[in-house]
Formats: sequence, structure tokens, C-alpha cells
Amino acid sequence: MKKISFLFTVIIFLLSGNRASAQTELQSATLQQGDKTSIYYGKDAFISAFNAVTAATDVITLSSGTFTTPTINKACIIYGAGCETDESKGIYSTSIGSIDIEHGTEVNSEGETVNKTGDLDGIHIEGIAFTNLEIGDYYNNKPVTLKDLTLKRCKCDYIRASTGSWCLSDINIINCIINYIYTDETNNIAIYNSIINVLGGNSKDNKLMVKNCILFDAGNPCVATWKDNIMLDSNTHSGSAIAASFFERNIFRASEYLKYVSDSNTKDNWLGKNDIAIFGEEIGNKYDPSKTYAIKAEAAGTYIGTDGTPVGIYGGLYPFTKTPSNPQIISKEIDVKSTLDGKLKVSIKVEAQK
Repeated sequence: MKKISFLFTVIIFLLSGNRASAQTELQSATLQQGDKTSIYYGKDAFISAFNAVTAATDVITLSSGTFTTPTINKACIIYGAGCETDESKGIYSTSIGSIDIEHGTEVNSEGETVNKTGDLDGIHIEGIAFTNLEIGDYYNNKPVTLKDLTLKRCKCDYIRASTGSWCLSDINIINCIINYIYTDETNNIAIYNSIINVLGGNSKDNKLMVKNCILFDAGNPCVATWKDNIMLDSNTHSGSAIAASFFERNIFRASEYLKYVSDSNTKDNWLGKNDIAIFGEEIGNKYDPSKTYAIKAEAAGTYIGTDGTPVGIYGGLYPFTKTPSNPQIISKEIDVKSTLDGKLKVSIKVEAQK
């Protein structure tokens, strides 16, 4: 955690739009463009703020509550108040429904309407709960090309890219909770310290890294590099996709999960481990928000990953947390009366994750 100080104008926004003590009654979206700050209110506040975005470095900060969602057709940075409500920590979630990422269009020198290039590079979405992430328009065969997409501390039901859209590169999914994700052809895509109910794909060439995650079900396995994960799929998979994958220092429930993987594609894995041996409790077969998914203390010294930290979501580069990077107020004191010279004493303590 790091403590952060703010100017009075920013403090006022935090008090009105991102309160940690209770659910926000009125949704708000703040757009920061350099030194300029604009605030929008209501369920359409996200759309209004997004329409005003002019650069990939513009920052939209959403309060808790439910928002209608614009089509994401240009890059910017989007922060929510959190992906899950946790009243004990004063965190109330931001929900935005489905996210559709599609190219914007422009008219070229020949008068043709064409997709913009590079308009989606650098999208950052964090601290938000949403139903689906649709990359491209699957039904109208409109694939998307983008790079530098980050999803961080989000919760979603389904992530899918339309046919041809996995010409994506430099994509990072960090500290997310995902019900289902499907990968096709990928280029330098990594999933770190996330909880995934089902991850499916095919046998096409993938450059997908899955590290320090918990996976309940591989579905139709995709080609990937798996390091330092806890694989709670009880099935043994076969086929060209899993045979082409590489597995290092993963814990498996299934004793024969790697039966159809050559020895050259496996290194220092633990097979046939039950939940009690790993977590000290039964975990089940899908994500449960009441569980921490921390490996038990006496196992932490045994299940060490490739980077010297424990296997699972609390090891590696991005130890798991649901608390978003944008500041959360943890306490505030405001005098009810001003001083004789018109000053109002305000004491606010905020914290944010790195």
C-alpha cells in the first residue's frame, strides 16, 4: 500500500463520487485530460466522459454503481471503484455490462470509409465488473487489430475475440476473475495472477503465457506456456494443443494431467495433489468469492515457482488483490463548522495498490 496526498479539488471528487463508506447514490465519471478535469453524472456518465476522450493518456474514473457502456473505439485509461463489493473494506463495485471493442472509422484520400489504425492501442481497464468482453464484431465479421491492452483487477463472465481478432499483441490480464476465456491465435499475450473457471482454445499457434493463476477447467485446451499455476481441472486431456504446450512448476489435482505431454515439455510439476494438501480446505470446482485461494503455510515452502516465490495467485510479479490502483478512501473526518477565517478542516486518509 502507498499513501497518497491530493489537492482539495480532487479530494472533493473522491468524497462525492468514490466514497468508501457506502454505495454511491449517483453515478459519476471523472475525465482527467492533463490539467483539465470534467465530471459527469448519472447512468450515462461513462458514455459522456468517453465521448470527450481525445488521447490514449486521458483517464476516466468511475464511481461505484452501474453504468451504460459506450462502444470502445478509441484508447484511454478507465478505472472503476472495484470489481466486487466488499463492505468490510469499504469497496463498492463498478458495473458496466458488456464491453465491445471495435475500430473507429475514417474516410481515406479516395473517399472510402476504412478502419482507423492504432486507434485502440493502449487501452487500460481496471477495477470493473462486466459481463462480456467482445473484441471485434463476431456476427458481422469485423475483426480488430490492437496492442497494449491491459485488463487489471476486473471480473467478467466471458472474453471472446471474433475470428481474425487474435492478431492482438502485448496483452496483459492481471489479477482478474474470469468465468470463461477463449483464445485462438495469439501474439505475446499473458495472464497473470488471475482466477479462471474455464480457459479454452484450439491447436493453432499460440504465444500465450499463463502464470501464477488458478484454473478450474481447461475446456478444450489451447496451446500455451503454463508456469507456477494451480490447475484444479480433474480431467486428463489429450490432443495436439496440450501436446504442444509447456508446463513448469504447476500443481495439478489430476495425477495424469500430463499423460499426453512429452517429458521435454514438462519440468518440475506436482501431480495428484488434493485441495487439503494445497489449501488446507476443499476449494470446489468454480470460483467462490468467500475463499482467499492462498496455499496453506506449511505448503508454501514446498510449492515454489520459477521465480522463487510460492506457486499460485499470491506469488510472482503481481500478487493477487481485488483492490484497484486508483485511491480508495479508508477514513475521513470533516468538521461541521468552518473556522472564523472561513476554513474547513478536512482530514482524509486514502490508500491504493501499486
